[in-house]
Amino acid sequence: MTSIIPKPASNPNGEVEYYETVGIHQKLKHKFIELYLKIWVENVGQKSKKNPPTVDFFDLYAASGLAHDRHTGEIWEGSALLAAKAFGGYPNGRLLFLNSYDEDPDTCKSQMEILKRNIQGLEDCPHVKDRTRFFSADIHRATDEALRVVNKNYPSLWILDPYHPDQLPWKIIERIGSTTGKPYVDKKTGRTVIKKPELIINLMTLILQRNIDRKPELLSNAIGLSQEDWTPLYENYEEKWKQFGVEQCTRHVILDIYAERLSQLYKNPPIIAEVNAAEGGVVYTMLLVTESDAGYYNMKKKMDEWHNYKI
Repeated sequence: MTSIIPKPASNPNGEVEYYETVGIHQKLKHKFIELYLKIWVENVGQKSKKNPPTVDFFDLYAASGLAHDRHTGEIWEGSALLAAKAFGGYPNGRLLFLNSYDEDPDTCKSQMEILKRNIQGLEDCPHVKDRTRFFSADIHRATDEALRVVNKNYPSLWILDPYHPDQLPWKIIERIGSTTGKPYVDKKTGRTVIKKPELIINLMTLILQRNIDRKPELLSNAIGLSQEDWTPLYENYEEKWKQFGVEQCTRHVILDIYAERLSQLYKNPPIIAEVNAAEGGVVYTMLLVTESDAGYYNMKKKMDEWHNYKI
C-alpha cells in the first residue's frame, strides 16, 4: 500500500512541528510492530483456506502517524500508518481505531489533520478510510470508547506506544487484557476458546530505571502495585540477577516484574525486544502478549529478522 509522506512542516525557528520527533533508533520499535502486523496480513489473511476472521486494530497513541529524525531529517511511517496499511492488506478488516491526542489543542488539531490526510492518501486501499474511526481523547476516555466498539468475539490487536510511562498506567493494560468474548468450542481440538485482545506495548524502561529511587511512583503506576507491594518482588528478582553475576540489573528486574504482571492476564509469556539507542543503551522495551499460539510462535520466528534489521 502506498501513501504520500509530506515534507515536515516547520515553524520560524526551523523546528519540525506536530510529527513524532524521535531518534532514528525508533525505527526498531516500528519494525517490531510492522513484523507482527505482517503476520496478520500474510499468515492469517492471505493463507487462510476459508474466510479469515474479522479483525479490529487499535492504536491509542496514533499522533500524526509519522515519525521524524531531527538529525537526519528523515521521515517514516509510524505505528498508525503501519496499522492502516496492514488493515488495508488484510482481507476481512472490520475496524481501524486511531486515537490522536495531545494536551496542546493546536498540536492535537495538526496531528489529526496530518493523520487523516495520510489515511485518505492510501492509494492501494482506499476502503480503509471508510472503516477508520478517528478519535481524540486522553488514554482513559480513548480506552472507554475503544472497548465500547471492539468486537469482543473476534480478534483485536492493540498498539500501546506512549510518550511517557505515566501515559500508560497498568489499569489500562488490565482493562484491555481482561476483555473477553463469549466462550466457544473449537471444532478441531474440542477445547473451549475465549478470545482476548492482543497487545503490543512500549514499556519505557529507561525512564523507569532512572527514576526507581527518585520517583518510585512511576513504577507503581506502570505495574499497578504500591511500592510496599512491589519492593519484595524487586528484591527477589534483583537477588536472582546478582547471582547470575549481573550487578547493574534494574532494567532486568523491572522487566521481570512487568512480565509477571502480564502472566496474570495472559497464558503465554510476553515476547520481548529491547530497543537500543544509536549510542548503544537500551531506551525502552517492546512487548507482544497474545493468547494465540500461532501468533506467538510466528512472531518468535521473526525475532531473528528483527535483531538483524539495520537502521
